[in-house]
Amino acid sequence: MNDGTGNVSLSKIKVDELGALDEAKEKFDSKETVKAKITKVVKGGLIVDLGFIKAFMPASYYDVRFIKDFDSLLGKEIECRIVEFDKQKNKIIVSRKILLEEAYKERKAKEKELKEAAIAALEIGKEVEAPIKNITNFGMFIDLNGVDGFIHISDIAWKRVGNINDLYKVGDSVKAIVTELDKDNYKVKLSVKDLTKEPWQEFIENYSVGQTVKATIKNTTNFGAFAEIIPDVEGLIHISQLSHDRVNNVEDAVKTGDEVNVKIIDINKDKRKVSLSIKETMDPPKRKIERNKLYHKEDSNVTLGDIFGDLLKSE
Repeated sequence: MNDGTGNVSLSKIKVDELGALDEAKEKFDSKETVKAKITKVVKGGLIVDLGFIKAFMPASYYDVRFIKDFDSLLGKEIECRIVEFDKQKNKIIVSRKILLEEAYKERKAKEKELKEAAIAALEIGKEVEAPIKNITNFGMFIDLNGVDGFIHISDIAWKRVGNINDLYKVGDSVKAIVTELDKDNYKVKLSVKDLTKEPWQEFIENYSVGQTVKATIKNTTNFGAFAEIIPDVEGLIHISQLSHDRVNNVEDAVKTGDEVNVKIIDINKDKRKVSLSIKETMDPPKRKIERNKLYHKEDSNVTLGDIFGDLLKSE
């Protein structure tokens, strides 16, 4: 207060320090998020500048995961919160990790809320449309507003699917129907193929033996050709049913992609097999009569007695 000559010593720095401590106390009490700049790496943590005062951040308070190189963080601006404050000891401790943990909990709570709403809206038999989230060898997952819906490879189409990626890619929108539902565990199973009637069922309801239809040759073998009548339903045209003439090579009669008229000659419902014929749709060829060929010759030397003689004698 007096240096002996009547002078009084003043300090603006002390006032600023006291003001900074008061501001730090206010932000500590309100749990306010503050911006900071990492200025120094020290043993056990980091020194950060809050703009109005410096504070210490322990290494374990920076992130939820392990950080190996803190030197790379120098100069980085971050958000944190004052988690410890002691005015007497001039002690201010900040944490970035606490904000990350709160954000994670908040995000998880929101996700759960969305999942609850999404699962509540689902019922077995309900038709949905959603984007593909992931594709595996055994099926694909679609995003039902936060709930994963699973479509097994066998439920994608009525015909056999070898590689799902040949039909779909991640991000594609898919229509499917809910077939199994476990709301407690957020498990949903769906089917794409169940949106349409099974092709075989459609076939036996609309086609019968004796009917002539158009079909497309899909494959040829050494014993015949397979022709598609409706999508995913094929019938076999045996080599003997390709033509009235003898066929030695199937490819000489039909080729893959040809559209032909065929007659349904057999339907095996148990084995789900259809037999077809091209030959039966055509008129049989007329037999050619060779000129000058002797089919019958009158024999003038033969009498009725020669023919019926034995019968007459018996009487």
